[in-house]
Amino acid sequence: MFECPFCGRRLGTIKNHFPVCKKMDSGDVDPVVFGYECLYGVDFEFFQREYVGAQKGLKTLVRECGVPYKVLRFLVESYGLLRDVGDAVRLQNEKNKEYFLSEYGVENPFQIPEVVSRIRDKRDVQRAQEEARRTLQLRYGVDNPFQIPEVKDRIQNDEQLKSKRARGQRRAFARKTQKDWDERSEKTRQTNKDRYGVDNPFQIPRVVEKNHADEAMGKRRKTMERIGLWKSDEERSDYERYVSEVRKHTRKNRKRVFVGWDGLCFYERCTLVTNEEFVKTHPGESPARNPMRPTIDHKVSVIRGFKTGISAERIGGIGNLCVCSQRVNSQKNYRNMVEFMEVIGHVEG
Repeated sequence: MFECPFCGRRLGTIKNHFPVCKKMDSGDVDPVVFGYECLYGVDFEFFQREYVGAQKGLKTLVRECGVPYKVLRFLVESYGLLRDVGDAVRLQNEKNKEYFLSEYGVENPFQIPEVVSRIRDKRDVQRAQEEARRTLQLRYGVDNPFQIPEVKDRIQNDEQLKSKRARGQRRAFARKTQKDWDERSEKTRQTNKDRYGVDNPFQIPRVVEKNHADEAMGKRRKTMERIGLWKSDEERSDYERYVSEVRKHTRKNRKRVFVGWDGLCFYERCTLVTNEEFVKTHPGESPARNPMRPTIDHKVSVIRGFKTGISAERIGGIGNLCVCSQRVNSQKNYRNMVEFMEVIGHVEG
């Protein structure tokens, strides 16, 4: 855990916090560089003295001052002091030579007696392996004993051996997979807990807000505006803005309309057929061809509400909504409930 030297917050990682810390005043300096300098007490003069002047490596500075390697490298790169590869290799070779001279009295690790003896032993092993390969070639014409036909047949036809090997492989894979999954899950939970105080990233307040339906709708709207499929409020007429408000209130009350619904059309009092039922009784046909599917209708039509000055909230409110069939909804069109009921009565009469 890190504690911000400016606002005092405790964080799992602090690099991404510096640019957004409201209590930091870094001036013209990169906020990450300024934050690291204040957190660890190192600055440009420190690197000029230790890294450039004394020619110390970053790993040496890690041991001496306890600053993480990634932080030191980031600061050195930010200051433009990072050595090129050639200089780094030359400096490291010189330090290696000094170390081996002081510890073993030689300049090269391959001159150490124990290392020389180990290499000789390895060469002896390699000679023994080469001799074994020559023997296998002379006797069986192969380089590896598992390439001998008799050995291969025995391994492939031994059911007990195959079953045992398969069980072992499955168990090992299951243990490794479950262990890796548990470790990753626990690490993820702990990271989220340290950084945000929650177990799941979808519980982070800003993620919840970002996934909110209104924001998602706003993002879709901006995209449609950009490609010319959506008009901005300034480009819309008064009626278009009124329709948009009515739709917004209608969506809010949509689910409430179906609470306690008796399954009948509000106007004709006939049973409606859901798309699921229509697909079962009409296999192969699209639900769009279902004229009796339930739809939401405005008893006082939207155009009538606009012309008579009724608020969009009332037109899209629960009291002005009902459920009717798609066919009736299309027939009703711009009419009010009373007008349409008179039409139905005239037709039925």
